[in-house]
Amino acid sequence: MFQAYCYSEGDIEFGKRIPKGAISLMKGVESTVRKIIKDECTIGEFIGVTRPFIKKVNAARGNQELAGDALANWLDDMCRKYPDKAVVFTQMKSA
Repeated sequence: MFQAYCYSEGDIEFGKRIPKGAISLMKGVESTVRKIIKDECTIGEFIGVTRPFIKKVNAARGNQELAGDALANWLDDMCRKYPDKAVVFTQMKSA
């Protein structure tokens, strides 16, 4: 299944597997996953590569707690906004 995942600064990548250290965002039909990310994220440059990122997670970089809260809020928003889409969003668990 096709997946979108991010890293601690909110930069997003895609693939069939999630690399070690990455955080799962969603999985589903490739075209739907890519469209949601395109519609809901900002495009920026990370280490010379242009890719989408979650703006509020990126703004909180350097503060793991704030970045984690921003990611959890973004995922909650996506679950509410896209309840009937052919994707499954990752649910963040409380510590």
